[in-house]
Formats: sequence, structure tokens, C-alpha cells
Amino acid sequence: MPVDALELRPRTPVALFDAALRLCATSSGVWAATLPAGAVLVASVFNLAEAAQRGRPLAVPALWVTLAWCVRALSQGAACTLLDQAIMGPAEPSVRSAYVAALKRAPSLLAGAAIFAWLNAALWVFTLGAGFLFVSAHLCGYAVLMRGQGSTLGIYGHCARLLGPARQSAGWLRVFGAAQLVLVANLLGTTSLVLLAGSHLFGFDLTFLERFTSVDNGVWVVTVAALAFALFEPVRAASATLLLIDGRVRQEGVDLLAAVEQLPKRSRSKGSLLAAGLLLLTSLPCFAAPTSELEQRLETLASTCEFATAPDLGLGPAAAAAHVEAVQRFVSRLERLAYDDEDCEAAQEALSEGLVHVDEARAAGLQADPRATVSQILARPEFVEAAPAATDEPKPDEDETWLGRLLRDLMERFWRWLTQRSDRPV
Repeated sequence: MPVDALELRPRTPVALFDAALRLCATSSGVWAATLPAGAVLVASVFNLAEAAQRGRPLAVPALWVTLAWCVRALSQGAACTLLDQAIMGPAEPSVRSAYVAALKRAPSLLAGAAIFAWLNAALWVFTLGAGFLFVSAHLCGYAVLMRGQGSTLGIYGHCARLLGPARQSAGWLRVFGAAQLVLVANLLGTTSLVLLAGSHLFGFDLTFLERFTSVDNGVWVVTVAALAFALFEPVRAASATLLLIDGRVRQEGVDLLAAVEQLPKRSRSKGSLLAAGLLLLTSLPCFAAPTSELEQRLETLASTCEFATAPDLGLGPAAAAAHVEAVQRFVSRLERLAYDDEDCEAAQEALSEGLVHVDEARAAGLQADPRATVSQILARPEFVEAAPAATDEPKPDEDETWLGRLLRDLMERFWRWLTQRSDRPV
């Protein structure tokens, strides 16, 4: 995750908009993903405005605007994917891979573009724009559609669920989108200033351009508005992506996961080798207990209490560590009875009982092949699967769909009705 974990935190709407502007200023890929679609949209809107002013048919220009709006939906999806990978992914992807991902989601993006357009138009008509403060969760719609989750028709509800508490910031981000008006005013003022400097300082004849770029020309005003809309596209993509990430931070704790991923990893050089060496040494029987010392103690005990021979408690090199520890405790008990209590008879009885347990452990360790034992266990009646009872009813086809079952039931009922009719001719 290339972004710093401190950057992933719940933000206010102002901080989100500021972060979107800074992200657009530092990422060139988002401009490369959105500017071609913006140019197509500006050209189609200019063609439509000119056709409306000259009284020409509007069917073809409107079709070009619709196609440009579809291209704009693909570019928004590509830009959201590009920014999401740049923030949350291991590295920033290329514009080509982002467009490939958007083309894979093309049906959802195009359907979402139509839904968003109708929803925004309804908000403008029925609420005079005030509904944008309350119905604004679809601001991150293209970023949500690129995730491929949920139904496209229920995209607004899915966006609201993914945003969670962050959907309150979406309305304010829509309000901050009014900065496009400032961009329109700057474009109009800059154009007028450039034409004025060209005509007065350099003596160029720019009368036609001055008349065309006048505020009284509706075609020019519409074109500038479309240009400002296109130049604001990267900010929309960045706002949608950051808003969706803010919702994940508030609900899923993405900031905590990023902090954990960015913690320095422990080195596995000396510490791991030392731990592995100690584990290997403690697992060896020769390092578990001094078996030679135990044998000497057993021989001394046998000579003191006049046993026939020293008992064999299985203290060979193949003895397990747990077995050696148990023998060590048993020998200590025998020494306490023989030396402290001076009762060799009790020690001999305890030794006889202990040898019985040792013989049982040896018999259990030298049993037959474990595979044969498992086979015997599985051959018991409780593990034998009972044969299915034979029935005359045909087994339904598991691959049959609900439509096939419905048609089959209808045909069976129709056949029973046909064969059981009482008024059929004899």
C-alpha cells in the first residue's frame, strides 16, 4: 500500500475536496484517462448548440452527445480504478490497463450513466437542486460500479451501504462542485483578456473572435460550460474514489489495516536460527535427561535392596523425552522409599507395579500396523454406510432448472387429466 497510513483517516468534506484537488495535481494518469472523453464531450455539445442556433435537425447531434456521454462513463470508471489502485494498491496501474478494466465493466457503467443522468434530472426538476444535499450517495457511483458488487439497478442503495456514515459528506462535495462556476468565469475572463491584449498590444484584427466569444453568444457560453465540465472530470473521479475509501475507513478500518501492513517486519536471521536450534536440541532424547545417571541410580538401588537384577525400564537411545522424565520421577520415588523410609519391601512392591505399566506401554508401542488398526475401526457397523433403499420413484435430475421442472409437472398433470376424463369416447 503506497499511501501513508496517516493519510487514511476519517475526513471532513472540506478535507476530502482538498485531498481530491491535491491528488489530481500529483497524478498525471487521471488526466490522461479523462481528457480524451472530455474533448469528445465538448465537441459534441458544441455541435448540438450550433445546430440548435442555426435551426438544423437535432437528431444526429443529440446522438453524438449520447455517445460522448457513454465514453465519459467509461473514462470515469477507468479514472476511478486508476486512482483506487494508486492509493490502495501496490503500484499505480497504466492508463491502458485501467481502460481495459473499464471495458470489462462497460454494461454496468453505461447503465449506471443512464440511471445517474435521470436521477440528477429528477432532482433538478422536482427539488430545484436542493435534493443534492440529501440524495447524493451516487456521487461515488462509478467507483462502486468498478468494484463489480451489487445490482446495477439498485446502485444507489448499494452506494449508500458502502459509504455508511460518509454519505453525509457526499452532499457537501456536490455543493463544492459549484467551483465549476468559478472555472467558467476564469475561462471567460482569460479569453477576453487574451483577445484584448492581441488587438491592442499587437495590433491583430480579432473583431470576429471578439464577437464570437462575447457573453451574448449562447454557443460560446455553452461551449465554455462544457469545457469547464470536462476539466472538472478528474476532480469528480478523485472525489468519488476518496469518498468510497473514507466509507471503508469508517466501516472496515482500512486505516488500521494499512498501519499494520506498514509496520517494520522482524528479521529472521539470528533469532529464528537460535530458536530452531533449541527446538532441535530439546527434541532429541539424549538431551532430555541424563539416562546414564538414571541407570547408575537403578543399579545402586538394586544392590542396596538386594534385588535380583537391575530393572529394565526402557532407557535406551530411542526413548522419548516424556518417557525419560516419567522414569526419573519413578526412580526418585523408589529412592525415597528405600533410603528415607528404609522400606525396601515397599520399594519392591512399587517397582513391581511400575514394571507392569512399563510392559503395557511397550505392548501398546509395538502393536500392529496402524493402517490395519484404522481399517478395523472403520469396518465397525457404525461406520458402514447403509445401502440406499430401493424406490420406484425416479430420481430428479439435479441439473434440471426450475423452468424444466415446471413444464414437466404441467405435462404430467395434463396427461393425468386427459387419461382420467369420464366423458371421453369409448
